[in-house]
Amino acid sequence: MATTAQGNERMMEEGTNGPGRWWNILRIVGWSLAALMLLFPVVAMQFTDEVNWGPEDFLFATLLLGGSGLLFELVMRRSHDDAYRTGALLALATTFLLIWSNAAVGFVGSGANTANVLYVAMVAIPFIGGVVSRLKARGMFLTMILTAIVQAAITVFAFAAGLVSEEESSVIVAISAVFILLWIGSAVLFQQAAEREHAALETRSSFGRLRRSPIQFVLSMLLMAIGAVLLSYMITVEDEPGMVPLLVFLLGMGWFFITLSRSKASQNG
Repeated sequence: MATTAQGNERMMEEGTNGPGRWWNILRIVGWSLAALMLLFPVVAMQFTDEVNWGPEDFLFATLLLGGSGLLFELVMRRSHDDAYRTGALLALATTFLLIWSNAAVGFVGSGANTANVLYVAMVAIPFIGGVVSRLKARGMFLTMILTAIVQAAITVFAFAAGLVSEEESSVIVAISAVFILLWIGSAVLFQQAAEREHAALETRSSFGRLRRSPIQFVLSMLLMAIGAVLLSYMITVEDEPGMVPLLVFLLGMGWFFITLSRSKASQNG
């Protein structure tokens, strides 16, 4: 009971003083902007024919905006650490921009080409990583690094497969670099939050085992990236994924999440 009371008192203090007040303001601003983004096409359609949203467009926008907002509300309750919250906000904003831009005009070219489909599918990585790691800062750090590597691999594949025209090559490189930097920026913030968590836990004896796992994460990420590139190439050239590329990709993904689970278990143990 005392612990619960202290937790409630801490949340009340955070909501009225210090950084917590600014986070609450940010929440209000965020939900307000989401509402305005949904109202804008409604108003625009009254004055121009260039904006013509159907029910499916409003449904997609509502799910995307509402889902992003609800996930951020979950993150706000998960941790009071400013670095953690900022990293999560950056990751959610990057995910939102990736999905929105792909749905609007296509990330590479236009239409549902292989690269654009892979960019959309890539969004599953942060969500799966968040579920497996239970939104632990260390797990989210590794997940963001993996997402950055996969985005880079898909971009390389898009050029290798000839999906990027010469006119838009520099633009695609620049946009991809921005997204990769956003993922890495989120990873750095999660790493800062993880270091604070470890310091608060007074460095348990299992931390030594946790520190030996990065090499396994790196190898599993590379295996996944190689599998994703091979898989995309086979789909583009042969119109089928192929057993070997699919197996390589699944092995890399399985290795990554098994290592992530073991790291989390050793941290909690």
